[in-house]
Amino acid sequence: MATIRDVAKKAGVSPATVSRVLNADPALSILPETREQVLLAAKELDYSLTKNKKKVREKKKIILILAVSKEDETEDTYYHSIRSGIISECKKRKIEITKEILVQEIRSYENEIMQQSGIISIGTIEKEVQDYLGEISQELIFLDDPKSSDRYDAVYVDLAKSTKMTLDYLAQKNYKKIGFIGGLEERRDFEGNRLNRKEIRFRTYLEWMEENHLEQYIQYELGNWTVKSGYEAANRLIAAGDLPKAILVASDPIAIGVYRALQEKKINIPEDVAIASFDDIEMAEFLTPTLTTVRFSSEAMGRMGIRILLDRLELGEREPVRVVIPTKLMKRESS
Repeated sequence: MATIRDVAKKAGVSPATVSRVLNADPALSILPETREQVLLAAKELDYSLTKNKKKVREKKKIILILAVSKEDETEDTYYHSIRSGIISECKKRKIEITKEILVQEIRSYENEIMQQSGIISIGTIEKEVQDYLGEISQELIFLDDPKSSDRYDAVYVDLAKSTKMTLDYLAQKNYKKIGFIGGLEERRDFEGNRLNRKEIRFRTYLEWMEENHLEQYIQYELGNWTVKSGYEAANRLIAAGDLPKAILVASDPIAIGVYRALQEKKINIPEDVAIASFDDIEMAEFLTPTLTTVRFSSEAMGRMGIRILLDRLELGEREPVRVVIPTKLMKRESS
């Protein structure tokens, strides 16, 4: 079966141009002969994007692109919660999720992806992957990726703002010697490789410490987004000596590991070191002491993603929408 890329190659244009020609996009400005080349190539290859689009819109079927595997979700429930929000909203609105595929499987499922009403991408992926999906379909939304292009719909949390809010709170409590424990940003490419970069909470921590002339107190340990990694990172920080008076941790699962490491060494929270984190998972309120953490609903991110995608399906062409999920600092006993 011919794909949109086959038509584009035969006509000597981009897949996006093929899509816009076959959808009769009035805003598209190309030469009449180029338009004819596209239509002729589609006819010769027996390909009709317009026909397929109408069919999938009636059925309201979507496909999920996952940057994080379900196995990885067992260590960090954050992405599982996003998917739960998507699933619950789909049930409510009678939308079928036809398949969940990993980033590295996209090319293998290109034809199937194009037959869907829409695409939801969850997690951080490389720009070339984003643009590839954008060429396949305009009915596309990115969840939990604030760096996604402004050309696409997106729902995410403003983690930079939340990080500054939490650091300001610690500063108000007279903490200056603030450390950081977290993970790297793991963007996925077409092969599923993790391209590690400085994650936004870590970058914001470094910037905030410099802006507040606290560079001499910068201490950090980075690892994975797991309880075990938090435990190991905290032990490295302890072994280095001169422990910070407060530690900002990038997620609650990591914070659980930090708690265990500190408690094993008889380091008291918050008397010896204060802890603040992100996520507000259910366990945060039941730790001893209870965990100060930034609350935001990742499940709401999933629900909102479905609503925005449906809006695009119903309205067709419109300006991209970017929604920021609100956050709240839950001030508890650990700080």
